[in-house]
Amino acid sequence: MQSLLSLTSLSLLVLPTVAQTGMVGTCYFANGTALPTDPIYNQYQPCQSGGPSTICCGIFRDNVAGGNVTAGDTMDECLPNGLCQNRATTTDGVEETK
Repeated sequence: MQSLLSLTSLSLLVLPTVAQTGMVGTCYFANGTALPTDPIYNQYQPCQSGGPSTICCGIFRDNVAGGNVTAGDTMDECLPNGLCQNRATTTDGVEETK
């Protein structure tokens, strides 16, 4: 119980700081690896859709969700549960969801 109170107290101290600075929390890939700080990974950000915002999604991509794969990776969509969904149209015109 003591550790729960400590954790709650810590959360109350940290959360206002995060809100004021606009800092985005760390997100993680499916294998548990934290998002690297290298600029090549700037396309990945945590989903902010109401679910847990710890999963990295490719939300900053030039090719829109459901776009043709010939134009590159398509933008992920954040689902209400905090998970990512990726839709793309194949060269045959078939839409796939991953």
